[in-house]
Amino acid sequence: MEQNQYSLYLSYVLVIDLYPIQTKQMNVILDMTHLALGNNLDRRQRGYLEKISTSAHGLLGIINDILDFSKIEAGRMQCEETDFALDEVLAHLSDVVMLQALAKGLELLLDVTPDVPMNLRGDAMRVEQVLKNLVNNAVKFTERGQVTIKVRPWRSDGERTWLPPYRDWE
Repeated sequence: MEQNQYSLYLSYVLVIDLYPIQTKQMNVILDMTHLALGNNLDRRQRGYLEKISTSAHGLLGIINDILDFSKIEAGRMQCEETDFALDEVLAHLSDVVMLQALAKGLELLLDVTPDVPMNLRGDAMRVEQVLKNLVNNAVKFTERGQVTIKVRPWRSDGERTWLPPYRDWE
């Protein structure tokens, strides 16, 4: 089997093998943890369940990244185009990354200018996935101080506003 065919084969195998883990097992872990957190728990129990939830979300993110990479290689990647609220994506992102930042003694800041529209159209999951990867890396490689997530409009034609492409040199 030639290298390109082998790579494509591996991509298909990963998609087929990881998808059930993503959709079944991980959702059961996340759902049951969420239900358990709704009960009266002592501080220690709540801490355990919150750690399980955070770790499961992190693992789900890794699985999604692998699936996406495999789908891209296999030519099967599809992006959704739906309406979504950017502030909800950013709030979820902050919740997910905050524990990692706090564990390192870092401050996580969100800086969104008022001219950024909060109602967007696109693939909210992909937007959050890209932002999560960028912010996780920023937290991972920042030794002290803070990590700031800056959101600015890039350009607008009156009807649509584009957010800027990623830049890490600021």
